[in-house]
Amino acid sequence: DTGFKMYQVTSEKDSVNFINLNAKLNKDIFSVEEYGLSVDADDNSDALNNLIEYLQKHGGGTILFPAGIYNMGKRVGVKSGINIQGVNPHRTVLRMFGTTNYSLFDNGERMLYNARFQNFKIDAYDHLPSVYSTDAKGFNFHNAQNCIISDLVIQGTNGTGIGTDFLVATKIFNNHVIECGKGWKNIEGYEGGSGIGIGTGFNPNETFIVSNNIVERCGQNGIFFEDQGIWGGYNYVSRGQIVSNNTIRDGRKNGLAIRGNTFVNFNNNLVYKNVNGFFADLYAQEVKLNNNQFILNSYGMWIEGKDLDYQTKLVDINSNQIIRNTTAGIRINADNTRDINLMGNTIQENAQGLVVVGSGKRFTAVNNVITQNTSTAVTVQGSHEDFIFKNNIVRGAKNVTATFTGETTMNEL
Repeated sequence: DTGFKMYQVTSEKDSVNFINLNAKLNKDIFSVEEYGLSVDADDNSDALNNLIEYLQKHGGGTILFPAGIYNMGKRVGVKSGINIQGVNPHRTVLRMFGTTNYSLFDNGERMLYNARFQNFKIDAYDHLPSVYSTDAKGFNFHNAQNCIISDLVIQGTNGTGIGTDFLVATKIFNNHVIECGKGWKNIEGYEGGSGIGIGTGFNPNETFIVSNNIVERCGQNGIFFEDQGIWGGYNYVSRGQIVSNNTIRDGRKNGLAIRGNTFVNFNNNLVYKNVNGFFADLYAQEVKLNNNQFILNSYGMWIEGKDLDYQTKLVDINSNQIIRNTTAGIRINADNTRDINLMGNTIQENAQGLVVVGSGKRFTAVNNVITQNTSTAVTVQGSHEDFIFKNNIVRGAKNVTATFTGETTMNEL
């Protein structure tokens, strides 16, 4: 029996091209140099896939990449209970290359449980697909639970850098995401292309935290959430999402963006030099934005609804600093929105301060400071039901051509 078992292990190692046939099985950390990967290899993807398959059969573990640049020219299928770790995000580099679309790490249709990805860099500047695809990401996960993506540098992906859908108890933190979504263009057919993009709506009680990331010079969005149920086939509403202490800068369109989703808290983020600092449309609801800074964007915040079936509603904007934005501090296209509440914000030194157009319901602005804006402090147009504007400090021109119905006794405009 003993001889048979030893033969099986040796045979399996031979079949996956392991270099060290005497590598121990009873350990938790597996250095790739012992298992067929090398900084000198033209492509390490197959060897890494083989190692992952091997570890899945033997209880999982941590795959360690020593310092070096490792060529990765194909998709790598990640599995539950298997961690991938480098020694330092500036010393361990996984290099994507070629002209074929692929995402480096992908779990396919399997649920991914209890996996960590830490301390390495994904460098995709040499990955240059001839045709744009959203499937050209650093991470392309669907259904992940109790996972961690942290302490990485991800740069130059053609699609989204960290693209994950349907997360439960998962954390994405301390990453530096640079120039991801490089293939994105602001025309139809070039959707996606964010720094961090998360789809929701497949699992009940989806919960995740995105914190302490630096996201710069990315494509359509810096950090983006989208409820996939909008497009059909998914029935759950995501719950419990926290986005805090991130810096999002110099993006090609939106800094923070949300489409759909409920119970989302955006706290203490610094968002500057994007087109829109914050963008929300199409069924965003029960959203809180507290203590963020939106500075030197074109629009500090842009909020809109689409139609009656997908209203944007129950959005609280409290104690934010919205300053020096070059077109407007806050613009709200109020059609198909309701219960948008602004309280205690500083809206200063923008081209325009607060702009509300269209026809909305139950808009409230209380205790805001709206001063030193270049053109107009407050512009309100359209027809509004239950419009409350009270106890704000306003200095500058007001352009109010709207009609108001419903509750108007507290409308100081």
